[in-house]
Amino acid sequence: MTSSRRVREMIRVDAVVIGAGFAGVYAVHKLRDEVGLQVRGIEAAETVGGVWHWNRYPGARCDVHSTSYSYSFSDELTQSWEWTEAYAPQPEIKAYLNHAADCLDVRKEFAFNTRVTSVVWEDDEQRWTVSTDRGDTYSAQFVVGAQGNLSVAKDPTEFVGLDNFQGEKYFTSSWPAEEVDFSGKRVCLVGTGSTGTQIAEVIAKTAGHLTIMQRTANFAVPGLNHTVEPEQRTWNAQNAAALRARDRLNFYGVTIGEDLAPLPSAAGMPDDERQALFDTNWPAGGDAFLQIIADLVVNEESNKHVSDYVRDRIRDRVNDPEVAELLCPTDHPILSKRIVLENGYYDIFNQDNVSLVSVKNNPIERYTERGLRLADGTAHEFDMIVMATGFDSITGPVKALGLRGRNGVALDDVWADGPVTYVGSAIPGFPNFFLIVGPTGPAAFYNNPVSIEDFVDHTASAIKSTLDSGCGVIEATEDAARRWYAIASGLFDNSLLPYANSWYRGVNVPGKKPATYILLASGVLWRAYAAAIKASGMGGFALDGVERSVPPVLKLGWAATRLFDEMLLQLAGETPPPLRELDIATYREMADGFTAAGGIAPRDLAVADTTYSGPGGDLPMRVFTPRGEAPKPVVMYLFGGGFVSGSVEAHDNLLRLMADELDVVVAAPQYRLAPENPFPAAPDDAYAALQWVAANIDSYGGDPERIVIAGESSGGNLAAVTALRARDEHGPALIGQALFEPAIDAEADTASRREYAEDWLMSAADAATCWSYYLGEDLKHAASPLASPLRASSLVGLPPAAVVTAECDILRDEGEQYAAALQQAGVPTTLVRMPGTVHGGLPFIEWLPEYRAAFTAISDLVARTGAPATEVLTEA
Repeated sequence: MTSSRRVREMIRVDAVVIGAGFAGVYAVHKLRDEVGLQVRGIEAAETVGGVWHWNRYPGARCDVHSTSYSYSFSDELTQSWEWTEAYAPQPEIKAYLNHAADCLDVRKEFAFNTRVTSVVWEDDEQRWTVSTDRGDTYSAQFVVGAQGNLSVAKDPTEFVGLDNFQGEKYFTSSWPAEEVDFSGKRVCLVGTGSTGTQIAEVIAKTAGHLTIMQRTANFAVPGLNHTVEPEQRTWNAQNAAALRARDRLNFYGVTIGEDLAPLPSAAGMPDDERQALFDTNWPAGGDAFLQIIADLVVNEESNKHVSDYVRDRIRDRVNDPEVAELLCPTDHPILSKRIVLENGYYDIFNQDNVSLVSVKNNPIERYTERGLRLADGTAHEFDMIVMATGFDSITGPVKALGLRGRNGVALDDVWADGPVTYVGSAIPGFPNFFLIVGPTGPAAFYNNPVSIEDFVDHTASAIKSTLDSGCGVIEATEDAARRWYAIASGLFDNSLLPYANSWYRGVNVPGKKPATYILLASGVLWRAYAAAIKASGMGGFALDGVERSVPPVLKLGWAATRLFDEMLLQLAGETPPPLRELDIATYREMADGFTAAGGIAPRDLAVADTTYSGPGGDLPMRVFTPRGEAPKPVVMYLFGGGFVSGSVEAHDNLLRLMADELDVVVAAPQYRLAPENPFPAAPDDAYAALQWVAANIDSYGGDPERIVIAGESSGGNLAAVTALRARDEHGPALIGQALFEPAIDAEADTASRREYAEDWLMSAADAATCWSYYLGEDLKHAASPLASPLRASSLVGLPPAAVVTAECDILRDEGEQYAAALQQAGVPTTLVRMPGTVHGGLPFIEWLPEYRAAFTAISDLVARTGAPATEVLTEA
């Protein structure tokens, strides 16, 4: 495309960075001082500050602890600054950013009082033309959009008649630098989000009367802001590195107290225990309180308990019961909209000079010369109107740049159906353009400065990789971006966030397309994706038109991605070390801890701990019996763990849920583990356990004539082997075998073993280690059908089978080969492949619905008793 007429001589630079907030300051420093580029920064304001320059309304402050809401890349910068309040006010944040700009000596690289009007890709020159409102035009090889996600206010024309108002009117997003006097005035405040809450606390102190127009009640929790005493400041400085390291390993990117370790769920807890937990942690402040439960954004029951508790605390604070009820949110779960931290907000409604008007069902019809009129005709008169009505978030600031990519295509057209990006950083069709925490990046739930550093580092790495490879152009591929958007959308849609009308999905702006705008995942996960992209040679990008294959991680579905996020958070952001490098006790503790994190399952069950006699002596058996009529079908479940780890205790949540939801008696035996007890200890124990179940389960409400044997991974292997032994040794009759992600052949050589050899939850190397611990270093027993059931001489006469495999699992192909062999032998068999999933997700079935295919398989086997002896193999 040919560029437009130049107003002034073109200024040629390597990179243009748009914005001078947290992102812009760090990006200029990084690209100039570490990558070695000639950089020009462009900022609309007269100085450094970004959104913290413009958001200067009274009471404006950050809702993240000040020690966390700052840069971490420079110890010198950290040690040269002290925060005076727990939650920094706007003037202090702006001063900090100016201090950082001076320490890094980047102020001289910025053109201030300059607004970008267009960013256009020149196809012939393979460069960007960046035009500004001052007439300056830049030619840049790379452009970095660091303009922030909350920098474009909603269109004021949305507010009909506001221009007619003759009194004072202010928008919090563009507050004047001069002091505004509220004293004695009749003030109307429109908006009750974070901004509205903060400014209301200030206005209420001096206004003659403050009327708050509330369309939607929002959850606000105590901020407990306070002055940071000198001793604490010294401690913060001395421990800054450790604190920031902890920030990076937290789901929200914010350090919480050592004594506030989150529990998996509030669902299923006894009422008195849950109440005691909430009462104990509420005084720590709202941001810490909301981190004591891990599944608040994905578990409706868990969220309801917390939402109800917070509503009760609102009622405790507000004297007028009717006003209190208006302030209690009832149309969305807590955290499905941006949480508000308050410092006295609810208390102002006990003042005579503050009133609340609900406009949810009686909306503002129009603004008038003297105030406003509601839909029912009620008129309100004011001296001043303050509009705290929010932003065109996430995409608004990007679209405001006037972006045109290859062939002159406008960004508005590309994003017509949703903001598709590659990891929130790059857009197909817009080469050499990078966003800092862009759409579908961790922009809402994760601490912004930490995320900004991650994105700037990723951008610098991508640019350096391009230049070091001798290339001039890097561009995200359409395939990579679509895969990422599918992951982000899956995470969002399978949470509680869609229950709310919020900027998280774009519905706060009239006419804006509802879509996925944020990534509901931790920065730990995002960094893992960025690392995978780098390790694969910038996989998912095209360099000078040559596409690099997407890294395997992009093949995962949203459920597997959430599982991976959980694993990374538990393992302090690191993928597990190879099993060979761990002592077996450490590995078992790590594996059991991960498995047990799946949630709190139903407690209204009869649970009995007993023993069964195996070849090596008595072993534990746990039996779960649901309430209701007996006898019930029976599932004997064999846990997974590579034959070397696992326990009934770690799987307790899963087994309770299985018994409760499927209305079956679940018998779960502990079996001996390798390497202390190598093959054939485990299959011998499993068969002995089945014999015990058949002989004794009627005492626990189970029907010995309706037993399904089931297991996952190595447990799936043992279930298949036990079914073989029961047939060959004329043992207990089974009505079915349910094999989940089963390990079928110790020496399998399959495509899935090669494609997913580096799977985080079970790599090919770790699987080989497990087999060697189990069968011996030379795998001398691998040919035995009791180790590799696919090698059995015949599969005829086995009970009906359900085989469930995970798409992105090294064991996928051998499991599916076994299903095919069973079907060929005339065994009624169903096969379900769970798309986009990884190995080991079954314990997390409560919040990963894809894995419910396992429960469906069991219930289908129970229901099909007496079905014909053959069935067509099916795959889903």
